[in-house]
Amino acid sequence: MIELLSLAHEHNCEAQLAQALQQSLDDGQLPELDALCSRFEAKRTNSMPEVNVQLAPLSDYEALLDDMATEVTAWSRHQRHPPVAAAQRFAAARHQADLVQLC
Repeated sequence: MIELLSLAHEHNCEAQLAQALQQSLDDGQLPELDALCSRFEAKRTNSMPEVNVQLAPLSDYEALLDDMATEVTAWSRHQRHPPVAAAQRFAAARHQADLVQLC
């Protein structure tokens, strides 16, 4: 029982495993752990998508830090704008640049 739970969790196949177990029981047979492991472990290797991640250039982070340093200095002198405003402007500009690249 523990091995079945582990199989379902590790291979993210809870629903499919439940269906296979139910089918075995409906057929009047006890489920065979080895057969189920073979069936669902094989699917895992074939179903993993390739994920490509594009990291932002370090210069973007440097620009953010420079802008925030300026904001903090101005804020501490004048108590006008909180330093969060710089981060919000940077995020909005970065999002806009990402949208332009998609088009």
